[in-house]
Amino acid sequence: MIYSRYLKAFLCLNLLLMPHFLWAQTGPGGFGTTSGDSNLKFWMDANNGISGSGPVSAISDLSGSGVVSVVNGDPSLTTSSLNGYNVITFDGAGDFISTNLSINAGVMPDVSIISLYTPRVDNAGGVWGEDDANWDRFIFDKTNLHPNYHSAVPNGTGPVTNISNIFPLATPVITSVIFREDVVNGTNVYANESLESTFTSNMGPEISNNFTIGDIGSNLGIFDFDGDIAEIIVVDKAINTSERIIIHNYLAAKYGVSLVNNDVYNQDEPASGNYDHDVAGIGQASDGTNHTDSQGTGTVRILNPSNLDNDEFMMWGHNNGNPQAVEFFDVPVGIQARLGRVWRVSEVNTSGVGVDVGAVDIRFDLNGLGPITASDLRLLVDSDDDGSFNDEAPISGTVSLGSGIYEYQSVTAIDNNARFTIATANRIQTPLPVELTSFVVVPYQGDNVILKWETASEIDNDYFRVEKSVNGTDWKYVGREEGAGNSSSTNAYSMIDKSPYMGLSYYRLKQVDFNGEFKYEQMRSIKFTHDHSALNTYPNPSIDYLTVEMDFDSMNSDVILYNLSGKSMQNHIRIISQEKSKIVFDITSLSAGVYYLKRGTEVKKVIKVSPLH
Repeated sequence: MIYSRYLKAFLCLNLLLMPHFLWAQTGPGGFGTTSGDSNLKFWMDANNGISGSGPVSAISDLSGSGVVSVVNGDPSLTTSSLNGYNVITFDGAGDFISTNLSINAGVMPDVSIISLYTPRVDNAGGVWGEDDANWDRFIFDKTNLHPNYHSAVPNGTGPVTNISNIFPLATPVITSVIFREDVVNGTNVYANESLESTFTSNMGPEISNNFTIGDIGSNLGIFDFDGDIAEIIVVDKAINTSERIIIHNYLAAKYGVSLVNNDVYNQDEPASGNYDHDVAGIGQASDGTNHTDSQGTGTVRILNPSNLDNDEFMMWGHNNGNPQAVEFFDVPVGIQARLGRVWRVSEVNTSGVGVDVGAVDIRFDLNGLGPITASDLRLLVDSDDDGSFNDEAPISGTVSLGSGIYEYQSVTAIDNNARFTIATANRIQTPLPVELTSFVVVPYQGDNVILKWETASEIDNDYFRVEKSVNGTDWKYVGREEGAGNSSSTNAYSMIDKSPYMGLSYYRLKQVDFNGEFKYEQMRSIKFTHDHSALNTYPNPSIDYLTVEMDFDSMNSDVILYNLSGKSMQNHIRIISQEKSKIVFDITSLSAGVYYLKRGTEVKKVIKVSPLH
């Protein structure tokens, strides 16, 4: 499917590209907005808005409030650390992030700070804070210089210490510190939704040195945090009970943390299918506080429950399936395709018992995807909870709200444990893309080149045309491979070029629809040479694959790749193919830079470069 048509595909829900409406509750778990006009005043998420990895060079404030941060030391990004999500690792020795945000009582009389972190050692130091040495706001564990301040939060005149469960060694924890200034016993500290401490805070306006992550403010270097931080959320009010429960459940599902109380979202569990992603919710706590409109970081917004009572919650998340209509088989009669992404709902009270919040409005944000025929849209609900949609009755009646928002009003079909997704009854009017998942060009059997590529799904795909060039500008036809037409399964393709150019050359794919429209995929480079007398590498510089040629006897010696510090990179590369005198390595996971390839006493410099676009 060509790129212009790809933009028109209403079901290509690329969540990273879709802007959210300012009035939707698009913050963590569906609390607050990401436009800077709500009580959400700062939001750091190690999975979004992070520049650099080793070290992290900058972070973004996802709240939209424009908080500016400066990274100090060399905190690193540890990927896929908690339930497949990233964390920022602080080493306890000069790593911290300073901001221009003030949480001083003179600026924010009441404030809530929710964070998810893992203390790596005992005496872990400060996770966050703003302190000018007058017992301002922070959370920290004891250090060698302050051995008596174990698991502490200040009350304005001193520390409240030995708070249970807020610094579990080597264990991720969700903590909330909710300061209600000057309210008797109004300040609370929670760990994994368990109330661990209640006290009175009297923090008069102080000199602000601004909010710090990985330390606690002016005492930099004394309370440096040693551990991992995944998210930190700052709200300029005391969040209510329902908001706290929803935010905690969002974090617990995302990072695989167990809540002690009020676990109202259980679809994140393996037995339920691990619907861990973009979790959001609405609900009303036992004290009557509520949150009735939520979208969160995902594309689904649910609002206007008709029968929401005390101690009732509805939360949802998805399975991280393909956000495109790639499923052609598990669909009811009259439906031509549905999303691979499926959402699942928990509709329970805080004891986990099913409840009924009444009819709800469900909105799908398809903004930015071009014209949509609303009458083609169908809501599919797995009402009998058998894991299939092909036996369900599609729900029509989509209402276009404008600006790419489509709504199903007063939906009663969704209840506890239900799965749902969106589908199309006419994929001709809503064309879907060919999704290319890989494209590889490597040497093959001497002086040949083999091209391999795979697609995860195809619609109206006539054929692929392979082209090559010596300069990346002038292209020559190599061959043609027939497409699968319409497919929701993986398809593998390959083609051999028996007359490749010597030296550096380029290859690209041209994907052509049945109607003649086409698009080009990213090109790949390769270098050929006949010099087999010494250790020879090509292409060098290389983007993704490195071929090493040598004489036959040299195969008795190991070929090892080192970085400039002399560290072996063998665990970061893999062998694609190996012949008598030639090895092809996949080096795509290496960072761009200079490396050295060593075989016995022979050394060859190798340069890894960023991909061509």
